[in-house]
Amino acid sequence: MTTSQLCPTRGIQSPLPQTAMKGPLVLAIAFCWVIIVCTSFASMQINNKFESRGAKQLNNVISVAIRNGRNAGDFKTIEPSQILPPPTMTKCVRELNEVDVSKPSSFQGALARVYNTGVLRIGVTTINDPSVFFINETTGVAQGYNADVGRLVTNHMGLILDKEIRPSFVVYNFTSFFSDTLLFLKNSGEVDTVLDCRFLPARIPFADFTCDYSDSYSFAVFRYAFTALPAGVPPPSRLNDLNRHEIRVAVVPGTSYEAAVKKFLPLAQIVYFDKDKDAFDAVGKAADITFYELDNVAVYNQQNANQLVLVKGTELQILGGQSFITMK
Repeated sequence: MTTSQLCPTRGIQSPLPQTAMKGPLVLAIAFCWVIIVCTSFASMQINNKFESRGAKQLNNVISVAIRNGRNAGDFKTIEPSQILPPPTMTKCVRELNEVDVSKPSSFQGALARVYNTGVLRIGVTTINDPSVFFINETTGVAQGYNADVGRLVTNHMGLILDKEIRPSFVVYNFTSFFSDTLLFLKNSGEVDTVLDCRFLPARIPFADFTCDYSDSYSFAVFRYAFTALPAGVPPPSRLNDLNRHEIRVAVVPGTSYEAAVKKFLPLAQIVYFDKDKDAFDAVGKAADITFYELDNVAVYNQQNANQLVLVKGTELQILGGQSFITMK
């Protein structure tokens, strides 16, 4: 018996009384709904598996593109001019083991979309710093370091896939750092990948990280030089000098900065804040120092009368550097 025979439709006249048909009719309708639900669930499972496979393929291609760009020295041409220690990025050993680039017909999900459209949709957060990322209002062209990274990586992806790949930047705002970034990547459906994310072991279950394309350094930050330090604490010349019980460190939870403070300043008191600006505002008041990246501090100082001071000798390379992330 076919589904169409079991599922009654309008226009079919039954020779049996309505009361006699009621039981079989209910069962037939229920059976139809079971088939529909099961079919939808199976289709969803297949699509999820398809998307997951495609995300892994895309991650693999992006990783190798980053590795090739690093090996060619291309990233050095766009790195911001900062007085930082020599780069010590982890070695990228990725190979094209998740995808056969000679067979585009084997591409799935995200990679298939990128290949077919020739566009990699990249999520980029706004941090109000033109040196990092902004859209030129006159030309509509994305500019800044992250825009340069996107173009460099897609150029190398094109060399790998033997097809021109262009970046399309989708700007978003975040309030809870990695959590919002992850929601944007997985739930919006507007992007294939998000850049400017730092690797942390705690984030592995939630996203796939590519090879890192840049070092990420953070510094201890004071307000008005050393005057905000507790009495009896001498001016530091290295990070370990701040590993003291008297020191209060302003931190945003779930960030790479929190992980760095816990690892390198285990004796210090951690004071938590929801946003980086709140952590910066707390320095010299509810906290003695914060531990943050140079770019973020520079933007804060531009907007707040240059009140924060970086302490030389306290720079620390954040674990994992900066990378793209794709869906898990």
